[in-house]
Amino acid sequence: MKKRDFLSFLLLGVILIFIYHLFGSLSSVTAFLSSLFSQVIMPVLLGFVICYILSIPVSFLEKKLIRFSRRRAISIALSLIIIIGVLTLILMLIIPQLVRSLQLLYDSAIEFSHKMQALISEKGEDETFIRYLSFAESLFTEMVTRLSDYLKTSGTRLLSTAVGSVSQIVSAAVGFFVSLMIGLYFVADRERVSSDIAKAAELFLPESVRIRASHVISIANKAFSRFITAQCLEAVILGSLCALGMVILRLPYAPMIGCLIMVTALIPIWGGLIGGLVSAFIIAVASPVKGLVFLIYLIILQQTEGNLIYPRVVGSSVGLPPVYTFLAVTVFGSFFGIAGMLMAVPVSSVIYSLLKEHYCKLRHNKDKK
Repeated sequence: MKKRDFLSFLLLGVILIFIYHLFGSLSSVTAFLSSLFSQVIMPVLLGFVICYILSIPVSFLEKKLIRFSRRRAISIALSLIIIIGVLTLILMLIIPQLVRSLQLLYDSAIEFSHKMQALISEKGEDETFIRYLSFAESLFTEMVTRLSDYLKTSGTRLLSTAVGSVSQIVSAAVGFFVSLMIGLYFVADRERVSSDIAKAAELFLPESVRIRASHVISIANKAFSRFITAQCLEAVILGSLCALGMVILRLPYAPMIGCLIMVTALIPIWGGLIGGLVSAFIIAVASPVKGLVFLIYLIILQQTEGNLIYPRVVGSSVGLPPVYTFLAVTVFGSFFGIAGMLMAVPVSSVIYSLLKEHYCKLRHNKDKK
């Protein structure tokens, strides 16, 4: 080993030992890095994501408002107003109906109680009925007693868990607001940010690497922007088909539930489950049979959409064949869970495009020889 290499490794070792003693222990270093990532790096990364998503409607509106001098600010404001307006409209459709369903459930419980009281009065002298009633009463008393004991012994822990959950929700809301502000600033001044990144790459990267990286980023940008647009289109298709099927099956609340399914369809895996369960509950309060019919219809619809419509609409928009789209979602979801399913299509599209380019280049070189 050369003397210069030895001194370099020695200096690196001294620096690492200094850092280790500075933080006290390896666990402290890990906690510091985790805190740095969650409080500093993560909000900036989320800000970039918000900037990228918001840039799609902002760019579209800027082209339509080319006559205005402040079209960037107007486009950002209009995009936020449209997004907030759509979310508000959907909440105005869902929340009143959900409250109405809870009120109907409460009224049904009161009616059931009155019927039970009438039944008890009618069969007050039937020994078999009294025996069953006593058994049900003792079972209910036992359940209440156990629940009361559990709350007494675990009350402090449950309270601390609830306080911790509220604290996490508030912290997440504050973090999202910070990321939103970062994203808005990035959108408002994205040309300067792009220019500064290009200058930094020119300082630290060779020209061949910069050209290749620029090409890959261009392909990735097209894939992700088309994927976001296609994903929104897919959610609209699923919500529309859900509402149409409910109208045909004569199920209640078709427009409201169609909007709910459309919004939750943007969330991978759990979105459809959450939307389906909430919708089934709302329908089942009015009619349990119709709630079951809705669940069966939604399962069939989601299976058809996931295996036939989704690969063709989303996959074709990003240049990925339907069979590879279905395969990518399955494989990425198995390895990386929800995040993997969300990123599967655009990432696979980028890989597919790069491999296709490389293959065409090899074939071209062989033909020249």
